[in-house]
Amino acid sequence: MVKERKLPLCIDLDGTLIRSDVTHESVLLFIRKYPWKIFKIFVWLCRGRAFLKARLADYVIIDPALLPYNESFLDYIKDKARKGHDLYLVTAADQKCAKSIYDYLGIFKECLASDGSKNLRASTKAQALCLRFGVDHFIYAGNSRHDLPVWEKSAEIISVNTPQKVLERAKAFHKKVHVFQDRTLKIKDLLKDLTTYTWFRHNLFFYVIIMIGGYIFNKIKVSPFDFYQCMIFSIALIFSNTAAVLLGLLLQLKEVRINPITKETLLGTGHLTIVKVVYLSIIFTIIGIALGLLLPFSFLVFLILFFIFQFITSTYHIRNKAEEGD
Repeated sequence: MVKERKLPLCIDLDGTLIRSDVTHESVLLFIRKYPWKIFKIFVWLCRGRAFLKARLADYVIIDPALLPYNESFLDYIKDKARKGHDLYLVTAADQKCAKSIYDYLGIFKECLASDGSKNLRASTKAQALCLRFGVDHFIYAGNSRHDLPVWEKSAEIISVNTPQKVLERAKAFHKKVHVFQDRTLKIKDLLKDLTTYTWFRHNLFFYVIIMIGGYIFNKIKVSPFDFYQCMIFSIALIFSNTAAVLLGLLLQLKEVRINPITKETLLGTGHLTIVKVVYLSIIFTIIGIALGLLLPFSFLVFLILFFIFQFITSTYHIRNKAEEGD
């Protein structure tokens, strides 16, 4: 009896095999190592995504051991490999980054990636896989709207942390769908996560002291406006300096993942992505500044200076505690 041939299992990298994005990781490493060359990122991007990824790969090296892998999904594809499925790493990341991950994991038969001129994403990836295996002759695991053209040509769909609207469009192809989904994060999860850092807890204590001081000052001066100013100032500090802490964490991402305590945080495990951190930092900064504009100019100046101070001290604490418990 002829043994049934197992379909090849093609795995996307960014957002699927790992919870992060190696291009975003590369940008952070580049900014950290060459902050004076940040303008080059925009110049390279003007020449296309594939060119940008290739140039970043020339400057910085991603450590595959520190990437936030989706462990449950990784176990799943390893099990598939034991059952006879050939695994292929198929990613829009640059071939240098992809090759390092390919070598590190040692579970893939082959690696297909962007090469500096061709960005292996969406329809380009679908075309490449159809030429390699044939339409409906491969299983594809992805996570975003860019994977829809690939899922359309695949035999089965594996969805990993895919937005609900995209997943509904994928299900419209009427193919077998396997779903891997992390729980949705809430603001309270972020706040609980930030309290992992002792210096952040100390800052919260500092804000409470400011509010208590404002209340006492209000009682002495018998002026309710002073207390309200103090309340607004304290809230503005919380928002703007939380943004500073988040930015500091981003630029010390390697240290966050090395530290035995912080590596289990949302950022360390990749549940809180780089893009989400950037969005939150922008939103919190805007809220902080908006509240600061309601205060006298001297308060706003102090708010900005403290933002800078908090950013510097947060990066300092993370770096100096990378190899010891917090």
